[in-house]
Amino acid sequence: MELQELIGDPPIVHAGGTHVWALRPEPLGFIWDMVQPGWKTAETGLGVSTAAFALKGVRHICITPNQEEVARLREYCAARALALDQVRFVVAPSQDAVPDLPETELDFVLIDGGHGFPVPFLDWFYLAKRLKVGGLVMIDDTQLWTGKVLVDFLDREPGWQRETVFPRTAVFRMTAPFTNHDWVTQPFVVRRSWWTCQRAKLVLGAQLLAKGDISGLWAGMTKRLPKG
Repeated sequence: MELQELIGDPPIVHAGGTHVWALRPEPLGFIWDMVQPGWKTAETGLGVSTAAFALKGVRHICITPNQEEVARLREYCAARALALDQVRFVVAPSQDAVPDLPETELDFVLIDGGHGFPVPFLDWFYLAKRLKVGGLVMIDDTQLWTGKVLVDFLDREPGWQRETVFPRTAVFRMTAPFTNHDWVTQPFVVRRSWWTCQRAKLVLGAQLLAKGDISGLWAGMTKRLPKG
């Protein structure tokens, strides 16, 4: 089976076996062209992408909370002689599963599971810790607030480089070992904290001024934010 056959005859596994919620053809094509047999890959979510990873012959981890969707995908693949012997299904919410995954040195990660706050951020954080330097992270549904914030964050975060972008999907390459920076060294957070910190200073200053605490007022008003 080739990619176009898969797109034309997708596994219908979602919403009780009535819907297909899948990556658009362009990011699916990126996975198809980029991923190599023998790679170690992981995804949050399940569907057409899972079948594509299986077809590419990678050692794949699929994290999904829905056992029925796994069963439907297995039936689909069995009917088409599509082997799933290198796909491991972890049936659990991703926010519960990804912190305990033993795998490391992943080559490619797809974040396309839960999109409610803070799930995509947790998926990225724990899977990026298991990604090899030079590995790729694909983030789907960037039209949603959670996806957009994650993309905007990585666009400014040291150690990450935007690889390519599609209308609702973005891909980043990790260019340095993963580091959990504090907020003062995260340009995205520093830049967006400037005004809220200034406003907090003004409120504090007004309170101290009302109390006649001039020394406290001076100390609070001269404290500086890191440069963003």
